Amino acid sequence: MLQDFFSNNSIQIDNGTASVSGAFNETHPVFLGHFPKLPIVPGACLIETTSELFSQIIGKKVSVFRAKNVKFLQVIYPNRQDVVTFSFVWEESDGNYDLRCTVSRSDEKCASLQLLLK
Repeated sequence: MLQDFFSNNSIQIDNGTASVSGAFNETHPVFLGHFPKLPIVPGACLIETTSELFSQIIGKKVSVFRAKNVKFLQVIYPNRQDVVTFSFVWEESDGNYDLRCTVSRSDEKCASLQLLLK
């Protein structure tokens, strides 16, 4: 999904934390149905993007095993070409990752996710 859905412009990794900044592709087919005249990033796609970006950060494919806490606070409009930042903090135990991710644009928090990834 990430290949055409979200393009990351910068990745910063530092000992259990990371941030990825980029933009959503407003021409991606998912936005034809969500919603044609006013596209917004679907929550499920935001969760999948979080998982895929985190996989890139740790260099290993992981998937969401459990969504512990997910809050969508602001709508993300891909046609505004806002720079969106995913900020990650995680702990690893026995191949499982307890991940906390904040998704924001400028200084506005758009989503807060706490996920268990395997």
